[in-house]
Amino acid sequence: MTAPRILFASNGHGEDDISCKVLDALAASGVPFEPEAWAMVGEGRAYTARGVPLVGPQQRLPGEGFGTISIAALWRDLRAGYVGSLWAQARFARSLRGRHDLIFGTGDIMPLLAGWFSGTPMLFIPSAKSAYYGGADGHTGIERWLMRRVARDSFPRDARTADGLAAQGVPVRYLGNPMMDGLDPVSPESLRGRGVTVAMMAGSRRDAVENAVLLLDAAATAAAADEEPSRFAFLFAAHEALDFQRVAATAPIAWERGQWDRPLDDRGEAMCLRHRTGAAALFVKGRFADVLHASDMVAGMAGTANEQAIGLGLPLVAVPGQGNQGPAYLRMKMRYYGPAAVFAPREPDAVARAIRDVLSDPVRRREMAAAGRERMGAPGASAAIAARVAAMLEAGDG
Repeated sequence: MTAPRILFASNGHGEDDISCKVLDALAASGVPFEPEAWAMVGEGRAYTARGVPLVGPQQRLPGEGFGTISIAALWRDLRAGYVGSLWAQARFARSLRGRHDLIFGTGDIMPLLAGWFSGTPMLFIPSAKSAYYGGADGHTGIERWLMRRVARDSFPRDARTADGLAAQGVPVRYLGNPMMDGLDPVSPESLRGRGVTVAMMAGSRRDAVENAVLLLDAAATAAAADEEPSRFAFLFAAHEALDFQRVAATAPIAWERGQWDRPLDDRGEAMCLRHRTGAAALFVKGRFADVLHASDMVAGMAGTANEQAIGLGLPLVAVPGQGNQGPAYLRMKMRYYGPAAVFAPREPDAVARAIRDVLSDPVRRREMAAAGRERMGAPGASAAIAARVAAMLEAGDG
């Protein structure tokens, strides 16, 4: 008997990671299955790192999946072949009829459309939408219609969204938020500074170096305004593709290579920069969870990483990125963050001021932490969703 064939379809970097959390949990359960992955946006590195074969056309447009955030971004994508890319993906989805026993979709309307065109049974994580963005469930009418018609079950990211979708007749099961899984620390102690430790999220996209340089400038400004600048440590949770040499070469004046205060283990690449005031900045790869658990708050230009940070109760200073996650994107995200985050313009002085304002107000930090945990929920969803997938496969419902 052949193992069930599952297509994991996701349309974004963060969505790929969420999908892989469920894939890992399903593999750990011992249920046999044959996975393929359709990374609809980007390169699908989360899948290839696990040896999962990629299929289907991918969008590699200037908007990086954020083409609908603004008219300017949409126009850039249209000029770069957005319509042709959508048409190619629709044609491929139609070719999938009968090829898989189940599609496991993560993201927004794009995986749902893949399920619709392919006629394949589907389970779906609507990771891109939430009632906290506004409305009863945060989704459009066409998204709700597709979830009712295509998805056997949908797994909203928070209880408020689940209740809103259920009231609209969408088949939902709220099992938690997979984004909060896999965040258990290993050895955060070695990353903690001597006083205040601030996590810095420069993002995982093409603008990560430029973002990191601006955050370094803001870090220096925040530390210099303190009576004891050397008590500040800034932890940069670096994406695997971030070029440390480029960061060091373009870092603001007065940041130089140096030594971290504590011995570091050999997990992942690391680079320490020291400011002339005594403040330290440590860039580390492969230790994202340790960075969050070692920090008192976050200043971030990221997407999923910012959300995971607030889910752990870390107050967030949200800053527009240089690229597609710029002001228009952040205006949309601030509706979701609500009181869990404060906005700072893309200016070093403004970011530094926001960091210091948050650190100086313990009551506000507690309120921000509570709001973030409420929005993101508890861990454990990946295993619970994987159990639903396994039950569906064993029942022959795929």
